[in-house]
Amino acid sequence: MLKAEVDKQMGSDEVKAMIDQNTEQQITLIAQEKMNSKEILDLEEKINEIESVEKVVSIDDLTGTSIPVSILPSNIVEKFAKGDERLILVTFKKSTSDDLTLAAVEEIRSIVSEESKVGGMSAMVLDTKELFNSEMLLYVVIAVIFCIIVLTISLDSYVVPFLLIANIGDD
Repeated sequence: MLKAEVDKQMGSDEVKAMIDQNTEQQITLIAQEKMNSKEILDLEEKINEIESVEKVVSIDDLTGTSIPVSILPSNIVEKFAKGDERLILVTFKKSTSDDLTLAAVEEIRSIVSEESKVGGMSAMVLDTKELFNSEMLLYVVIAVIFCIIVLTISLDSYVVPFLLIANIGDD
């Protein structure tokens, strides 16, 4: 009886470890349009060669190039294919915001066609990072203008706000 409980406990610990491992893996979905099974499998191979990519999976892994997807049950096909679009699931070795993962997402975007959509947390982090970097200068200029206005209103001198702003970056 005790051994069965120990084995049961060990089994649940192993399941917890697998769940923890899978939640640490980052997932990106690619919605690929207008490609046949052979092209999808070739694309999977290219994506799988990227350094930080762990696994690449699509419905075409089940069927290959010789079996049509329409043979599969409709409830399975609905989850992985809709019309001309097919989903490709990509998992990464590193975390969402890791530089290797973000570089892998950039490389995936360069590999896939223009009709493709790359989504997931890593793709959103990359988009947010690119957006912030492109607009950072504007935010800094607006912040400096507001600081000068506030300092000019609150100080007696008109020169002191500019001296304070000029000294912000100095060591």
